[in-house]
Amino acid sequence: MTDRLRRLLSLEPLRRLPRELSQWVPNRTQGVTVVSIDGRWLKVLRAAGWQSARRITTLLAHPIEGLTDDQVLAWLKQACAAHHLDAGPILIANPSHLTTTRLFTLPATDPVEIRDIIDLQAEKHTPYAKEEILTDFRVVQSERAGYSRVLLILSHQDVVHRALKLVEGLGWPLERVGFELEGLLIWSQGVADSSSQPVLVAEFDHETTTLIILHRHQLAFHRSLTIGVSHLLSEPDAGLVKLITEFRRSLEAFEAEGLNAAISTVIITGQAQRVTGLQERLQQELSLPTKTVPPFERCAPIDPAMLEQEAVGRVSFASLIGLVVGPSSVDLTPKALKLHRAFEDRAKTLVGLGCQIMGMLLLICCLIIGKAHKDERYHARLLREHGISLQRTQELQRLMEHVVLVKQWLRHRSALLEAMVELSRRSPQAIQWESLAFTQEEQVVLKGVSEEMPKVFDFAAALRQSPMCASVEAKRVTKKSGEQDVTQFELVCSLGASGAEVGG
Repeated sequence: MTDRLRRLLSLEPLRRLPRELSQWVPNRTQGVTVVSIDGRWLKVLRAAGWQSARRITTLLAHPIEGLTDDQVLAWLKQACAAHHLDAGPILIANPSHLTTTRLFTLPATDPVEIRDIIDLQAEKHTPYAKEEILTDFRVVQSERAGYSRVLLILSHQDVVHRALKLVEGLGWPLERVGFELEGLLIWSQGVADSSSQPVLVAEFDHETTTLIILHRHQLAFHRSLTIGVSHLLSEPDAGLVKLITEFRRSLEAFEAEGLNAAISTVIITGQAQRVTGLQERLQQELSLPTKTVPPFERCAPIDPAMLEQEAVGRVSFASLIGLVVGPSSVDLTPKALKLHRAFEDRAKTLVGLGCQIMGMLLLICCLIIGKAHKDERYHARLLREHGISLQRTQELQRLMEHVVLVKQWLRHRSALLEAMVELSRRSPQAIQWESLAFTQEEQVVLKGVSEEMPKVFDFAAALRQSPMCASVEAKRVTKKSGEQDVTQFELVCSLGASGAEVGG
């Protein structure tokens, strides 16, 4: 596999993206819990509020030397219940004295290239196999010439295994595994002045002392000493002599770096105030201005009574405070746990995507069902309208039939009247009508009597000349004798075109 392909498949850019963004986006998390555990002490710090203005809500410390993991977990559960410590993201602070660090310069500025170089360098700085160590790095400074000052962090998996087991027993979500030295660096950047001269910061814990040197507010040197406050209290003279010797060796090692910058100030913190005259003795032996800064100067407890706990007063919380007040980037979480969390995140993403798809399908189904329901209602409405229209059409047809009948009746009535007028106009006085009938065959049947028979035929001839009558037929002409001769007749007149027009 080529280097380019390996970089494309690497999860390193994606893994570092949230931490890089966190340095620019204000952290609005309402709280974080930092847990630190080594072979002798368990320390828990809970801070609430925004990252720039957090306040400590819980401080816990407990000596665990000789205790089993189950006993430590039982005590922690009891302490969390007693202090009402709510579940939340946990940041494990890997102890500085149990971690191997190297500070060197690399000819690269790209994080992916630095990661590749770090993976190669890690095996050279530890006797353990590559599968047994956890590695990460922090870019201390990037130079314009294409070089980067990098802090390499190495830790054995067994060191963080106990803390991971403790967090798993609590059932709280793990944010990541951090590094105490990074927290001390963040804490020191907040209390050191902005001068260009190097500043030596020493954190005195119960069993160890951590030294770092800041140059232009960046880490230039660091060292962990196996001399703590307990040694200085149990053997004041011998312990103090050994401490000053180690301080001088550290200063000589820093001068050997060739930075051509002298230490301007010494800042001591942690439990240094428990050792009487420590500040004055260091200032005298090192010939450097020395001052004591309380660890809680950057992040004060909500309840000052927390500091009066006997166990809390024996350990230092400066490194843990630095991890909660500033953005940190070191991640020593085991790869197996990272993969497990990545699979869980991917599963959650897939479940979320599946829910979104199901929601979209459900919405589409609702739209289709709604449209089908709307079409069904429209179809039912059309059927109702069709029924009403059909009923109205049938009524209209019946009315039309009535109109036709009335129209025919009126036409027949008009034709009859016209025929009566025409017959009356052409009828002589000698003819008397007895009846007049209008048949459906457009014929007028006239019955009557006349004293003179010729007058009947003259009447028929006159009707034939009328434009109303198409034909005139004398069906019956009889003469009746008696006291007076009378001729009875029956004339059938067929109406012509003019008669039809008149009837229409």
